[in-house]
Amino acid sequence: MPKVRARGGTGASSGGGSVDRGTSDEEILKGRRKREAFTLADDALFAVSWGLWALAALWFLCYSPAAPEAPLSHSGLPAEASTGLLFCGIFCASLSRSSPQGSWSMWRVAWHMAWCPAFAVLAVAFWLTSTRGRPAPAVPPTTYSISAAGACALGAVAMILTLPKFQPTSPKASGYFLGRVMALVDGALGLLTASSVVVSGSGVWGEPVGPVAAALTAIPLGMWGVGTLLCCTDAELTAAIPPAMLQYTAMIIRSLLLVGLPAALPAVLMLALHLALYLPFPLKEPDSNPFYNALRRWYRRWTNLLSEPVSGFGDDD
Repeated sequence: MPKVRARGGTGASSGGGSVDRGTSDEEILKGRRKREAFTLADDALFAVSWGLWALAALWFLCYSPAAPEAPLSHSGLPAEASTGLLFCGIFCASLSRSSPQGSWSMWRVAWHMAWCPAFAVLAVAFWLTSTRGRPAPAVPPTTYSISAAGACALGAVAMILTLPKFQPTSPKASGYFLGRVMALVDGALGLLTASSVVVSGSGVWGEPVGPVAAALTAIPLGMWGVGTLLCCTDAELTAAIPPAMLQYTAMIIRSLLLVGLPAALPAVLMLALHLALYLPFPLKEPDSNPFYNALRRWYRRWTNLLSEPVSGFGDDD
């Protein structure tokens, strides 16, 4: 029979209001293991963000010179590998800090597990590219593809090993309706873009780096789209909206450079709607707006950082 933790008397009643006096040592250890498991999973997701950024740099520096022309997207979002990897990495990094102490939404367990087949497909794409040799000078050496395939395979294994075995504590869903609508629209556009890449990817499969081009474009956009579509808490929504705003910004720049101003107007409208989320609305209760609160926290953080004296400057003798 587990030993019940002793009551703390006056000391526990005065300063230990957050401690359950009837909690056994076994339950305390179980709660600690649960927090550690979800913290490890969040750390793994943060490592995924760095892995995606590394793949974006590898693609841009080594593979993009030999890459086929990016397929057209029916949604208008940029269907290009480097941007999809960059923005999906930002989403993963923000999401890894949105749910401390194991307060995950239920969908995050399945989404965490989905990274295993996602990395496995990336590993296969790099391996297939390595088997084609180096038919053109612009194609990177096969050792690059083999190394990337091995790294992606390790990533698939790591996501399985770091999957929490405990039931997550689901936090309260967000009551900010406009934020959830925007996340639904962004996620649907991301999935539409990823599906259009998959459908049109058969035309580039025979290119020297075609498998890598299709996989690096479709998988990050698909994972970002699913994650954004399922975000439901205040912390998750505030993590999902900034990458979407960067996507629309990239869409505006691309449209202005390649087509013209009329083609950029839909993205300008979507970006304006997303920026409006950060306004102090509703006017009577601006504190109920999680995006406005996140903006205020960001402002206070930076003002406090800038107000601190730099070592060696401004210090009183």
